Amino acid sequence: MDAIPFEDRNTLIQCLTNPEWRRRLPDWEVDLPRLIAEPAWKNLVKRLRQESELFERMWKEHDVSGERIVLKRYLHPDVGLLRFEFSYLYLGRRSEISLATLTPADEETAAKLPSSF
Repeated sequence: MDAIPFEDRNTLIQCLTNPEWRRRLPDWEVDLPRLIAEPAWKNLVKRLRQESELFERMWKEHDVSGERIVLKRYLHPDVGLLRFEFSYLYLGRRSEISLATLTPADEETAAKLPSSF
């Protein structure tokens, strides 16, 4: 896979516009409504409504949820299923910037990661 341009380095953009990325997220159908509920960026919403029919349909249906995802699963092409617990750190009450931290959810996942990870 080629390097992802800076402006496209967003899980929601990749999940909705990149089928290869979506294949690596086995729970994308469950998680997507929660992800769609999160963006506070008008430009991101506008872009996704233009580029993703799925986003546009879900946006119009208001089929979204504000519930936070506690466990994320990724299907890596070389090592298989990885499970991570995650949390968000918001950089201020009015900031649109957040940092997601991922921690292996089990020993099996931790063992699949490089030791320098």
